[in-house]
Order: sequence, then C-alpha cells, then structure tokens
Amino acid sequence: VGVAISGDVAFEAVVAQGARPIGPNFEVLETDYNGTVILRMEEVGGASTQGPPMTLFDMAGFSGQMEIEDIKSALEFLALGVSLTPLEEDPEQHDYIVKTITDLQKDGPLSIAGSVRPGQVVRFHVRDRENARGELAGLMLRWKLARAARRTDGWVPGGAIVLADASRGEKLLKETKEGSAFVEAFPGVGLGGAFIDGAIGDLPNFRERAMRAPLAEGASNLTGVNLDQLMRGTNVHTVGATFLMVYGREAPAE
Repeated sequence: VGVAISGDVAFEAVVAQGARPIGPNFEVLETDYNGTVILRMEEVGGASTQGPPMTLFDMAGFSGQMEIEDIKSALEFLALGVSLTPLEEDPEQHDYIVKTITDLQKDGPLSIAGSVRPGQVVRFHVRDRENARGELAGLMLRWKLARAARRTDGWVPGGAIVLADASRGEKLLKETKEGSAFVEAFPGVGLGGAFIDGAIGDLPNFRERAMRAPLAEGASNLTGVNLDQLMRGTNVHTVGATFLMVYGREAPAE
C-alpha cells in the first residue's frame, strides 16, 4: 500500500523503541556476512575484555554488571542496540537503534536484523511491559509539551499514523490499541495505523531542529511526500513503533 500526500504539509515523527539497555557498552571488533554477524567485541572502558558477544554477555552477568531481573528478562527478549553516539562520549549518554537478534550461539557470535561495522558501539537491550509503557507515556508527554511550545507557528495537526512492530500491542503492552497514549495526549487528532515487520523513523527523538519546526523550509514547493525525517537521515527499527503526525497550515482568520 502506498500513500502520497502533496501540498503545504509537514510531518513530525516520534519513535518508541520499548527497550532498555543492560550491561556495559561494547566496541565491535570483527564482523562477517556484511556486518550482520558479530564475531568479536571488546568492553568499552572496562578491563579490555575481548571475545564473542555471547561470552561477553555471560561474563557481564557473572561479574554483577547486570541485575538478576535483567538476566531473567533477557531469557524472554534480548536485542542489540547500535549506538548513534561517538565512542568517546559518556557511556550513559548513548542513543541506540535497537536491532532484533535473529540468531545466537552460546559462547559464540550473534546475528542481527541489520548490520554493524568494526568500531561501532553496541549494548544489549531487554524489553518489559512497564518500561515500554513508561517510555511511551513519557514520549507522548514530551511531544505534547513540544507541540504546545510551538502552537503559534501556524501548523495544525491534521491526523496521525502509527506503525508498530508486530511484537508490540497486546503481546507487550497488554493493550489492543497501540495508540492509546497518543489519543490521550492529542485528543481530537485522528489516528490510524498497522502492525508491521519493523518501523521507520529518525532518532534521537526531539532533536533541536525538530523542536523548532516540523518540516524543512520550502515544503510547499516540493512534489509528493516531503518527510523531514527522511531528509535528516532515517533508520529502520526492527523493534518499536513510529508515530507520524501530519500537519497543515492554519487557515487565516477572516
């Protein structure tokens, strides 16, 4: 299904990944199969421990770098976050694109739905219901406040779309309506969407530029869909949900 929207419109997207990091950051040292298989990593800022990803995961658990509850959660769902932040930055300030782990071997390599290259920073992620709900509620509140701060910019919400990966919804949130938090934050704004195999959006959320305007200048001169998210760099998320708000120009007062 394809949708084309033209005219003086704007788009703004927020991505909810529903996953939280556990354990230390690791630097990728060696990959295979065009970066989809990670063979060897090294702990960042630690004892320079190197080895296969799952060996390092077990070592982090045994050394107390992961909580017992986190390890239990990993038995249900384990993913890998690929950092968007430079290696030298504070480990606790990294933003991650969370990728599904498609295959792993005990004390061996792992495969992800995506690719990485040597030198990139990664971190294991788990997902649980309370964290996913809390993240979604927090994102909707920040979005609502950001929208309220720009209420005089002439853009009016016309509707929204939510595209969520198939493992969310009732499976994760115990709610059949993925967009409940959005509806509470933006009453009166129509919302549609679907569950899909992955989501598209730009991270991190609420960048400085995105806070100033939902769309690049000159949108009315472009033909077809002008996604500011695509213009600034888009990532495919195999874990999460993308909420896409569509704006139109406010009608001039008569």
